[in-house]
Amino acid sequence: MNLSLAIKELEGYLDFANYSPEDIKIQESAANRAYFDGEEIIVEYTKPTYIIKLLFTLLSDSKKKEVSFSPAFEDLSFMVDCARNNALNEKTFRHFIRLLSLGGYDTLKIYLEDCFEVDNEPYFGYLRPRYSKETLRSIVTYAEIFSIEVVPCIETLAHMATLKKWCVYREHFDIDDIFLVGDPRVETLLKNMFQTLSEIFVSKRVNIGFDEAYRLGRGRYLDLHGLHSRRSVMLDQLRLIAKLANQYGFSIEMWGDMFYQTEQDKDELPSFIKDIKIILWDYEPRDDAFIDELYSHYQSFQGKVAFAGGAWKWLGFAPNNRYSIYHLRGYVEAAKRFGVKEYTLTGWGDNGGEASIFSILPALYYLSAKQFGYDAIEENLFSKITGYSSEEYEALDLVNAVTLPMGENIKNGLSRLYTFNDLLLGIYDSCLDPNQEKTYRQVTKKLDLLAKRESPYAYLFKTIRDLSSFLEIKCGFGVRLREAYSNQDKEGCRQCYAKLSLLEERLTQFERSFFFQWHEESNGIGYEVQDIRIGGLFHRIKTVSRLLQRYLDGEIDHIDELDMKTLDFYGQVDTHYHPQDLVDCRYSMMGSANIND
Repeated sequence: MNLSLAIKELEGYLDFANYSPEDIKIQESAANRAYFDGEEIIVEYTKPTYIIKLLFTLLSDSKKKEVSFSPAFEDLSFMVDCARNNALNEKTFRHFIRLLSLGGYDTLKIYLEDCFEVDNEPYFGYLRPRYSKETLRSIVTYAEIFSIEVVPCIETLAHMATLKKWCVYREHFDIDDIFLVGDPRVETLLKNMFQTLSEIFVSKRVNIGFDEAYRLGRGRYLDLHGLHSRRSVMLDQLRLIAKLANQYGFSIEMWGDMFYQTEQDKDELPSFIKDIKIILWDYEPRDDAFIDELYSHYQSFQGKVAFAGGAWKWLGFAPNNRYSIYHLRGYVEAAKRFGVKEYTLTGWGDNGGEASIFSILPALYYLSAKQFGYDAIEENLFSKITGYSSEEYEALDLVNAVTLPMGENIKNGLSRLYTFNDLLLGIYDSCLDPNQEKTYRQVTKKLDLLAKRESPYAYLFKTIRDLSSFLEIKCGFGVRLREAYSNQDKEGCRQCYAKLSLLEERLTQFERSFFFQWHEESNGIGYEVQDIRIGGLFHRIKTVSRLLQRYLDGEIDHIDELDMKTLDFYGQVDTHYHPQDLVDCRYSMMGSANIND
């Protein structure tokens, strides 16, 4: 750690008051402790990553003369997803690394898929927000200031659908997004990937993916080699990866679900499995009995077992911090009970990466608190970092609330669903709670106050406030229009028509805020997907306006979409079910029942 440079980078967070950075004396020790001795600040540490955490905790409370802690895990990690269109820019990475340092995190993992430059593979990451080797090296170098290790997370079996777009790779896939195991071209690509990683990263750890390849061996592989068990095909690929990792000096970790999913296969596991770190991941709240059984199953593979939980930011524009914390409680305690040495918090960005990486800071600092022996977020530290209490910050979740207050055991993608729910077809109209418009008005008012706070994160509250304001009008529009149309209520239809201009105005404001948020934090490549999706909303408003104008002027006597009867989304036909939680995060399922791949 470069302590003097780290302190300089953290200016504004560390308040030395009657001391100065020159008054710090650090020494490696068997314990972690920081205290004032009258003339100096003494910091005793077991790992360099704890130095900043000790200093920050001590200096943030003038009443404290000493702080100490015993970390629950040897390695506390956060994984940033940079492969789902939203790739953080270097400025944001530096900002986030500082936040990790203040929380005492040891490791930053970067999930990349094909979003990094690979020698001899010009189409790998082509037209994607691909990181150059120089940029990744710069991020690694910056993290070294704080002694934070940067670990690449790649895919070596599945989850490579964007690579399959290009003709040069297409025939080298088995099925779906799964590589063709045993294919020489795949082996060449993987070798080039490892070669490039070895030139970029100081860390000799790499996450190789290997998750969710459920139809492995059931496509082109089946045509070429006949029927083999999924586990045997997976192990063939794993042997290759282990060989390549060893060749370039890497130790490997992998997600463990494919072992769990293929437990019915009886192939004997090779001896090298014991050298692989297998990550038990689950993002839902579970009881102790379930977690105990799951851990026992993973442990039976005789590899090293690590745990991973989730900071829920992958259901749309808004996070689910309450639910993340609710889920983390049980799993963190279980990991401590089992003596697991590593815990990773994942920040996935499924289907668009719309929620800001900074939107999940409550979950980030909750895990930090658990690491250092606290049962809840250290509020004085959190407010010093963000300018908000953790409860205020969690207001970002509320745009997903059906009603207020919002329960902590409810995960929700409601705001994204109602954003893209079609104004005429209304796939999710049957789910609309009668109180939803009232809820959005309350949420908008609350977020508006928080958006005016002096904080580096105020723009996040502005974005979600503008989304909530848009949804005040949008969420119930289709229900009201269909009711008026069905009753041949022309005046009701005129009122709906009059609201379309306000709807467009509020959508414009939301898009401006979201545009700023994205381009403040991330690579511009990937935003074209948001242009297509949000642009589709703008044009759909125009289409509805045209149709209603023609209908009201008597040019047409019916509107095809509104002639369709609304059925219950959950299959109850006429009795509409209004759930407290709605989770269906894929855009292609939201706006239309027609072909929209």
